[in-house]
Formats: sequence, C-alpha cells, structure tokens
Amino acid sequence: MRRSRGKVRPRSGTGAPLLGEHTDKLLAEAGLSTADIAALHDTGVVA
Repeated sequence: MRRSRGKVRPRSGTGAPLLGEHTDKLLAEAGLSTADIAALHDTGVVA
C-alpha cells in the first residue's frame, strides 16, 4: 500500500454533526409524524 508523503489537510467546514442536527429528518424517515416528533422534543426525549 502506497502512502502520500505530503501533509494531509482536513477539509474546512466539515466535521461531525452537532447533537440532534439530523434527528428530525431521521425520525421522519423512520415514519414518525411531525406531531410525534414534536411530542418527543416537548418531553425531552430527543435534543
């Protein structure tokens, strides 16, 4: 396996998602309604 001898620079503006950043989208894709997702937020189940 060949490796580059140059320095690797991380891409700016990328990184791990923030806590809860994609929660609503994932819950909606899992079939939860907007009202169900709001209820989870209201009760503190999700961030």
